[in-house]
Amino acid sequence: AGPSSQQEAEAWLRQVLEIVEQEAGLTFDPGKSKQPLRIRLAAPEEAGQVLGREFAGYMPPELQEAIPEPKVLGSQYPVRYAFDSRLILIVPANLQRVTGAEALGAEEQMQLLKLVLAYACDLAVLDSRTPLAARYYAPGNSDQALAQRAVWEGHARLAQEAVAKALGCAQAVQVHAYLNGFSICPPPDPKAEKHEQVVQLARATSMGKLAEIGARFG
Repeated sequence: AGPSSQQEAEAWLRQVLEIVEQEAGLTFDPGKSKQPLRIRLAAPEEAGQVLGREFAGYMPPELQEAIPEPKVLGSQYPVRYAFDSRLILIVPANLQRVTGAEALGAEEQMQLLKLVLAYACDLAVLDSRTPLAARYYAPGNSDQALAQRAVWEGHARLAQEAVAKALGCAQAVQVHAYLNGFSICPPPDPKAEKHEQVVQLARATSMGKLAEIGARFG
């Protein structure tokens, strides 16, 4: 259901990024480094190593010990934008973790991965214009933090809808239902000593859900 090679992953990125940029009316800004947005077809452990380093750079000390091991952390994301390296990690092996994905045919699974890629591309475009990492990892319970998250979440959802339309996705592969099924760490064991830290970590680094944000401001 996913790209079979690094070259195919790069072709996916070109296809999806072009649609996202057209919808946003913005292009990815490579900045002074002139480094374009990149994508890497990765195994879960490799993705976890990249993300673990990023998490450790933004998490307060009391939460860092709750960061899962690379293999566990990297098993949570089918696609994820890494802020520090401006790299999109695509891990097709993790598609099975998406709620309901097992019921989809191969074509729909491919479309779903591209929709998640659209989310990552949109976040990357916004981040290249206004650095978001510090805000993304900041505790998200204040009205200001929730409002900021609502802006980029809503922006990314519009990008996904544009990609869904361009690709002819059947009912957008029920995009909102499936995307809200992601988690960034395994369900914590209530009896585990670090349960509360794991819950806080998940809350601080979650992709966010429009329903939760809407409820706060509604």
